[in-house]
Amino acid sequence: MATATAPADVSDADADADLDDGAWKRREPSPTGVMDSERAIMAKNHARKKMTPQLREALESEARVASGDLVEALAHAEECVKLAPYWYRGHACAAVVYLARGENARARESLERAMFLEPSMRRDAAFRVLYDQLA
Repeated sequence: MATATAPADVSDADADADLDDGAWKRREPSPTGVMDSERAIMAKNHARKKMTPQLREALESEARVASGDLVEALAHAEECVKLAPYWYRGHACAAVVYLARGENARARESLERAMFLEPSMRRDAAFRVLYDQLA
């Protein structure tokens, strides 16, 4: 049985050309169900292109909170809210940052905005933990 070698890293230009053609979608799946590395790179690049600016900011804010950089986390959360003021996630990110900074009144205000914009988040376990911390 011949072993497959991993292809060289696909450049962004090559990946863009393949994505524009939709080549990664037309290829047959491997018999093992595992993507080969070239196809995985193309799929990753495709997903990266679909990420909206506000989602990037929200994810960056969450990553900065996890690393303890609350100043940058707040900047990214505020940018997310500025980009998409009617999206709950930016307000939820801001609430987490404000809570971590000890600004409970601002955290509660941001969390209430998030709840107003997305009422179903009340059923989320992470929301309940955050809400209980503010109570």
